[in-house]
This record gives sequence, structure tokens and C-alpha cells, in this order.
Amino acid sequence: MKSIAELVAELLAGASRDQAQVLRHLIHALMDALPDEMRFGTATRGPCSVGFAETPEGMAVRELVIQRPELAATPLGLHCRGLAGDEMIVSACLESALGLDGDDHESCVMALCALGTDKAVTALRHIMVAATHPSRRAAAAFALVWHYDESGQDLIRNTVPECRAIERLTATLFLAQCRAEESRSFVLSLLDRDAEDDVRWRLLGRSSGEFVKRSREYLRPEELRAWLHRYEPALETIET
Repeated sequence: MKSIAELVAELLAGASRDQAQVLRHLIHALMDALPDEMRFGTATRGPCSVGFAETPEGMAVRELVIQRPELAATPLGLHCRGLAGDEMIVSACLESALGLDGDDHESCVMALCALGTDKAVTALRHIMVAATHPSRRAAAAFALVWHYDESGQDLIRNTVPECRAIERLTATLFLAQCRAEESRSFVLSLLDRDAEDDVRWRLLGRSSGEFVKRSREYLRPEELRAWLHRYEPALETIET
């Protein structure tokens, strides 16, 4: 894979006929470059890329904003900027995500999730309520879970029955991160209903105050059951 600097240079030069594809490569390169606590969040807060803005990688993306503003203003460009900690994207992301037409608008939701500032999270809440496209509302609900805002649980639960297998895995993953009992019970009911051969539960989340990353590793159903009960000791302590 090309480096962030190489991808930005290619975009600045206009050397590629498929600039959208180059932007997608840049998104993945930025995600790989972000420290885990910025990309995924911690036990106390969600993802937040703001500190990445002053790194060489973040400054390379800033150069893209200066020299190719029209490209940086596209949904994919905004996603890159969100990953690079650009706090100036919130209004543009909100406008794009609420728009009626166009492709890649969910990238604007992911940009806000990656940025993670209070303004970005507030924008996600607005998108979840006001977006015309159901997929964008659902994407905002998913993103909010990463920021410990579970207000979109009902929306996520309602998407699961209609999802394809991989999309259902994604929705279930986010529900599994919710502390609320109704979401845990819902995920457990899916585990009981689906055969292990048909559904392999994939986890990328937080556990016991310690970050757990298993993006390429599958969990057995019994492992996910144990993870779903991770908050119970803490709740018992509070009650006593």
C-alpha cells in the first residue's frame, strides 16, 4: 500500500483518473496510521482524531484542503479530513449527510465519528433524527454507540431483521457494545436463534475498561455471551 504522503501527492498532481479510489486508499491508510485510542476510543470516551492534525500525516491532508479544496469537500474527502483531525468539517458533513442525492454520503457520518468532538457528536445526533435516507440515520446511530450515546438502540435493533448477513453482524456488533439490558437481551436472543455455522460473531469493542481489538478474529458464540455480561459485576457493586 502507498504511504499517506504518496497518496496525497497523487491527488495533488491529479495523476489518477479514479480519484475517488485514491481517496478510499487514503482513508484506509489514515485509519491504519491512527493510534488505537484515537481510532477506536477508550474505556471513557469515543474515537477522537483531533490530536492527529499536527502530525506529518495530518498536515499532508491539510495540504490537500489548501490545494484541492473541491476534492477535499467531497464526502470521501471529508472522511479523510475527519480521520486527520480537521475540526472544520462539521457543517459540511452535516449538510452532505442530510442531502437528498449523491454517493458516499455515509462517509460524512464516519468523518464525524472519527473526529469525535462535542460538535461532531451533536451533528451525529441530528443526522440520526433528521436524515432522509434510513441508511444514514442507521449509520449515525452506529457511530453514536462508539461515543457512549445509546439513543439509537431502537433504530439499530429495527435494522437487524432486514439486513444481509454481514450487515446484521455490523448492527449486532454495535448493539453488543450497549450497556442497556434490552440490547444485551436482543443480541443474546440472536445468538440463541442463529446456528454457529451460519453466523460467526465478530467483535471490535471495549471490555472491562481495557480496549480490545479483534478486527480480523472471530468470536465463538460463548465468547460473545461472556462479553455481553461484562458489566454485571460493576452493576452489582453499584447496587450494593
